[in-house]
Amino acid sequence: MAQVLSISPGGIVRRRWRGAFVGPSAPHRLIGDTDDVDEGLRLRDELRPDVILFELNGPHDASVGACRQLADGDTPVVALAPCLDD
Repeated sequence: MAQVLSISPGGIVRRRWRGAFVGPSAPHRLIGDTDDVDEGLRLRDELRPDVILFELNGPHDASVGACRQLADGDTPVVALAPCLDD
């Protein structure tokens, strides 16, 4: 069972991934959830999750910069893009 930190400004992780985190047969445990990257950085260091699910939401440069900040620690980051725009 992985301990997961969710950083989801648009709420996609909370809505679409709920079944993976809730209930007795859930394969993973959600240990933190925020919509703010700065709070996510604090929670990453405080909670030490196994993986971070990060929703890319906002301008490209800001999303990539936030992803780089999150990946600067020891925790793997999975970046989720609810939509792709060239």
